[in-house]
Amino acid sequence: MTLPSGCRAEHPQGMDESTQDILVGFDGSPAADAALQWAVDTALLEHRAVRVAIIDDSYAAMRGAAWWPADYWIGVEDQARVVSAKAGREDITVIRRRGPLVPAMVTLAHDASLLVLGSRGHSRVGELFVGSASQHLAGHAPCPVVVVRPAELPDANRIVVGLDGSSASEAALAFACRRARVTGETIAALRAADYGPVHLDRKGQLPEALGVFLTEQEQQLAASVGHAQAVSPDVAIGPEFIALSPAVGLVEASQQASLLVVGSRGLNAFTGMLLGSVSHEVLHRAQCPVVVVR
Repeated sequence: MTLPSGCRAEHPQGMDESTQDILVGFDGSPAADAALQWAVDTALLEHRAVRVAIIDDSYAAMRGAAWWPADYWIGVEDQARVVSAKAGREDITVIRRRGPLVPAMVTLAHDASLLVLGSRGHSRVGELFVGSASQHLAGHAPCPVVVVRPAELPDANRIVVGLDGSSASEAALAFACRRARVTGETIAALRAADYGPVHLDRKGQLPEALGVFLTEQEQQLAASVGHAQAVSPDVAIGPEFIALSPAVGLVEASQQASLLVVGSRGLNAFTGMLLGSVSHEVLHRAQCPVVVVR
């Protein structure tokens, strides 16, 4: 994925020519460096600009007194420019704000194609862009949110997508197809269901209800993949059904993925819930970068 410094990818046929840029939340931590690297790599592939947002929200706990000195934030900005230049982009835009983190990032994300965050950062509690902040942003941001977690297999060449038939998961698959069209990767469309212990009937056969359930799951998965394949015939999409809980199945699959893409809410989400339990789980446990699509 990493392109040589100063190089730009050829403009692929069918690539989205939107002028929306990629927004990165940056706090100077090693995880933020990784997030900015990922964002620059993607921006080079997609011919997009990069904005780096540095949000000083330390005043909230200090009654107006700065938690970090002013020159700290200048150093963070300088670091962002150095990291970006090394990754191949020197023309980033840096925005510095002071105030509550989540509202500031949500506002800035209205003009972004992606919001990219590190998996762990600097703050009063050591987790500026993870935990409650990343959950809120994944649920409220008006664009897909990427949390760049360390990859178990850095050279992996497949994107894993969690499917459950919800509109959010269908949007996740569409996002993955657009990504794969640019990167040349394959897609594993994964549907997982934990149906618990299975008891054979008196004849030693599987219960009929289980067979019906499995058939329905496979048919729904095939329908989702078929629709996506019709829209993106040039992308290789492989359906996979596994008998595990969705969170466990996705986390395990992420060990051999370059990217894990999930919808923000599944079919079983409660009304008003902005981030489902599966999305919440993979944000904290996945073994590769995670994209949450609304």
